Amino acid sequence: MLLRAVVQRARGASLRAARPVAVSNASRQFSLALTQKPQQPALGRFARLLSVEDVPVPSMGDSITEGTVVEWTAQVGDGVAVDDVVVVIETDKVSVEVRTPVGGAITEHLAEVDAVVEVGQPLFKVD
Repeated sequence: MLLRAVVQRARGASLRAARPVAVSNASRQFSLALTQKPQQPALGRFARLLSVEDVPVPSMGDSITEGTVVEWTAQVGDGVAVDDVVVVIETDKVSVEVRTPVGGAITEHLAEVDAVVEVGQPLFKVD
C-alpha cells in the first residue's frame, strides 16, 4: 500500500488522491533502520588494544633528512599518554621532541642513543 502511494507520487499524482495506508510495525522499524546511523561494532573501540603501532621519525624541515637520537625520555615498558614526549632528536639546525600519537606502553626502541635516523624511519613501537 505504501509502495502504491510512492509510485503514484512518482507518476505525478498527488498524495492526497492516494488512499491512506496502514503501515505495519515491521515496516516502521525497517524505515527507522534505514535512517539511523550504523552502530560501531562492539570490538571497534578495543581493536586498538590488539595492535602495535610503529612511530616514525617526523619531518623536521624541508632540507633536513636525518637526525641523531639524543635522549629517550620513556623507556621500554613505560606507559605513555597521547602527546607524551618519548625521544629527543637533534640536527645541526633543530631539536625535535617526538611525541606519541596514541596512548599505551612503549614496547621497543628501534634506535639507540647517538644513532643517526632518517625521516620516516620507524623509531619506536607503542602497544
